[in-house]
Amino acid sequence: MSARQPAPCGTLRGYQRHIRVKEKRCEPCLEARRAYDRDRYVPRPGAPEPCGTDGAYQRHLRNGEDTCAACRAAHAEQGRASRERAASARSLFDQMLAEAWEETATCRAA
Repeated sequence: MSARQPAPCGTLRGYQRHIRVKEKRCEPCLEARRAYDRDRYVPRPGAPEPCGTDGAYQRHLRNGEDTCAACRAAHAEQGRASRERAASARSLFDQMLAEAWEETATCRAA
């Protein structure tokens, strides 16, 4: 039975071997990983979101740009709406829990 050959440097498997045996990654393997990452990234089709939306706010951050006032306002509104939905869900859960507790107490008293 022949021993399995280690993955050659300059390949994604070579990069993974470096990680597995806790070695410093060589430059050819790093370049192979970069090429793999570049090939995996596929930009979304269509035009980017216009300013004044949360998506545009995220785009500004991704590109290392300063966010514009319209995007900051949209992001703040998105956060506010998210917190309101969470509070509403917690309130509904608390109400359902209280009803279940009352029903349990009623059953125990009977």
